[in-house]
Amino acid sequence: MTSSGPAGAPTVGSSGTRATWAIGLTISAFFLWLAVRGTAWRDLALALGDLEPIAAGPLLAAAATFSILHLGARGARWRLLVAPLGDVSTRRLAVVQWIGAALDNVLPARAGDVARAALLRRDGIAGSAAFGTIIVERAIDVLATQLLLAAALFVLPVPRWLLALGVATPAISILGLLTIAWLLRDRRRLRRWLKRLPQRLHAAAERIGEAFLNGLQAAWRPGVTPAIVGWSLAVHACNLLASWAALAACGVEGSLSALGAAMTLAVTTYVAFAVMLPAAPGQLGTLHFACVTALAHFLVPTPQALAFALVYHATQYLPVTAGGAFLLWREVQSGFAWRRDPGAATQREAVDPIVGETVDEAVLLQDPSRSDAR
Repeated sequence: MTSSGPAGAPTVGSSGTRATWAIGLTISAFFLWLAVRGTAWRDLALALGDLEPIAAGPLLAAAATFSILHLGARGARWRLLVAPLGDVSTRRLAVVQWIGAALDNVLPARAGDVARAALLRRDGIAGSAAFGTIIVERAIDVLATQLLLAAALFVLPVPRWLLALGVATPAISILGLLTIAWLLRDRRRLRRWLKRLPQRLHAAAERIGEAFLNGLQAAWRPGVTPAIVGWSLAVHACNLLASWAALAACGVEGSLSALGAAMTLAVTTYVAFAVMLPAAPGQLGTLHFACVTALAHFLVPTPQALAFALVYHATQYLPVTAGGAFLLWREVQSGFAWRRDPGAATQREAVDPIVGETVDEAVLLQDPSRSDAR
């Protein structure tokens, strides 16, 4: 069951939350077991003990820095999608990205994406419109990850059929996106098709389709698509550099040679796919299994691969979560001034992307209790 909190913010009912936690924890526990099975705790402790603080410290700091820069690049790319909706600075969008990533690290079900759409309402952007850009952003991430996988398969010892599949997958995805865009171009046709769905699914599917189309139109504006490609390259370059720095910090053999480039590409690609899986917050288990599996191609001993996974996860998790918590605290401390100053609100309607209810924001700002009554 879903209900609305203050100012129309969606909250998930307890039964849905329990189910989400149960599924995520089960998946994480399974992959964590796969990652550690057969590894003696003593061997893992020895592998972690081999880290040299003086040599590893700067590299670990670099890995953490690249994890933050990655959020800045995502913010710059997101601005290109948000631009038709309103003038929001790259800095503001990077902050919202950071808060969303931190929430994803501690809450299940991609709560960070919902929070990002809600936070942009402070900047005068309706939740449904913001959510549409997030859907497109995720589609771009999936396509970029598929392209990374295709590149990784060229340097990994895999069968020919798997290499062919890896190359064909992004091509199929691009064709699929173009087909969806063409089909959604006629909104009346979209509505006719969606009417065939059961009533309780029809409204939600129509909202998602409309939001996705709006976001896709923003991405295909003249001169914008190349910029989106450029910032997507920057996003994944930060990920690659973070992986390489962590590999070098852990002293993985070959990480400082040409082989290190192949290792870095494999680790980054496997982790990118792992974080797409439903799992416990912070991708516990799935990320560690991805690291161990990627390094197994290069005959890295499992204890050392698992030690790398723990260190790499820490460089990604700790700075993002701590920094995001601080930024969220600042948002709360600001008191959401737009709620305290009804005169600053304009008469506009926003559709909540989750609940799907039309909200007159000016009315809610004058009387927030009205949202609870809904």
